[in-house]
Amino acid sequence: MAYRIAGIIFLCAASLALGVLDTAGIDKVTKKDVLDQQDLAAIDRFVADGVQEIVATKDFSAIGNVRASIAARAHSSVPSADIQYHPQYIAAATKSLPKGFADAKKISDADRRAKVTLNLLILLDTLNNAALADIALPMIADDNAAVRYWAVHAVTSPAVIEQFNTGKASAATARTIAERLATQIKVETSPHILSQIARFGSGVTIPQAQALLQQIADMRLKKYQTWTVNNIPFDETVLRMLGEKAAAQDKAAALQFCQLYAYAIEMYSKGQKILDKSQMEQLATVLVQTEAHMLPKLLGAPQTGIKRAVEKDNEQALLTEYKDLFGEGETRGKLSAALNIEYQNADGTKRPTPLPLPEKPKTK
Repeated sequence: MAYRIAGIIFLCAASLALGVLDTAGIDKVTKKDVLDQQDLAAIDRFVADGVQEIVATKDFSAIGNVRASIAARAHSSVPSADIQYHPQYIAAATKSLPKGFADAKKISDADRRAKVTLNLLILLDTLNNAALADIALPMIADDNAAVRYWAVHAVTSPAVIEQFNTGKASAATARTIAERLATQIKVETSPHILSQIARFGSGVTIPQAQALLQQIADMRLKKYQTWTVNNIPFDETVLRMLGEKAAAQDKAAALQFCQLYAYAIEMYSKGQKILDKSQMEQLATVLVQTEAHMLPKLLGAPQTGIKRAVEKDNEQALLTEYKDLFGEGETRGKLSAALNIEYQNADGTKRPTPLPLPEKPKTK
């Protein structure tokens, strides 16, 4: 399913054909030093015409360049004039895009309706502005996974995150996005979409956003505890984001990083006769890549023991590395010590080592 979604995303985002959209008028406006009311009206018309061009499209081989033409003219070529130009452009988009989505819903052909909606979302995403978030938010729970992907991407892109963190966009909007994403996490199955949500959670500096990464990490921990883990490569992303937070002295993230990494190592060790070859290979990649890229940041020195143990298929060596990192009995391991964290039993009492991975439940 993930590969099919990725294919849809790629096909919708890439188009080599040349689209037709009259840009002569707007190109004159982009070169002006000061804008008058006629110029502002020209911006409105161009954006509205561009959106309707997408809605009216039947041959989607040309749609990529229509989107590109609209997005490329979101800024004035005169920096001093962009103070007038860009806000007007985004204001025009906030008026034209909702109408475009409403018109798309009226298209009777389901395939064309879906393509128009996707292309409008891709355009919205390409405009990279948090002011458009309210338009995309209702679609983050859409039944169509590709629609969900682009809706989530539009409200979690690096540009949007930067706007929130620099005060260029409303903190109230960031909180609204975080609240909606927190609800979506509970039912979302696509690792592509969850990665976008995790990025928002690790990037936006408000508590509601940061809680998203914790929520996703808790979800992944439960998957390991019940031996129902899927989309294993996604854990490399989660561990990287948690590790970056841990390196910045975030104790909650450090605790989740260590517990998730410990579970992954244990599952690899115990899974030889339980997991299939593909799952084992995916787990091996998670273990090795996390050791290579995150442990040096957390421990201050390169680490290669897990890689050697995996390459030699040496279970005893892997167990030795586990004990070195996480400890044994009442002794903390070097990673737990470096991050200065303690773990908790189910009853809330402290323990020096991560919770052990439960045995795989027996099938009835």
